[in-house]
Amino acid sequence: MFTTTNIAIIILIAIFVLMLTWHMGCAFYKKQVGNTRSIEDPSQQDELAKKYREAYDSWKRFVQSPEIQESSRTEDYTDNQAYENIVALGKRALPFLIADIEKGEFFLNNAVKRITNIDVIKLYPDEKVTGEQDISKLWVRWWREKGKSIYSTRPK
Repeated sequence: MFTTTNIAIIILIAIFVLMLTWHMGCAFYKKQVGNTRSIEDPSQQDELAKKYREAYDSWKRFVQSPEIQESSRTEDYTDNQAYENIVALGKRALPFLIADIEKGEFFLNNAVKRITNIDVIKLYPDEKVTGEQDISKLWVRWWREKGKSIYSTRPK
């Protein structure tokens, strides 16, 4: 007979499997990284895009390792030097992070939270959040509604 605890564990495992399946099914990141209008100088834009791409690619190689792929712990994907290198790029990397989040890279939600120091769920308390995909949608919404103007380095 199933207990309430057993049922809760089964539900959590099912949710994790669905999230992982969705994540793995997303298209691989294309070379174009999306809107970078918040960077003031095209040469800085190119340099930052290159740094971001190198950090992102390094992290993707790390998380593709069999040990990480078999893990169900989010921390295994986000508590590592490759991920720290993405976070270290700071607020100027936000356009690239949001572009990747839009493409389904929900593990980057935590990087945006750490860079901005914003709890996006609290910004949209009326939104139902049941998983990382919902949080990703909130980050994209926040970026479009507020983030671009707050974190833009270009004069308005």
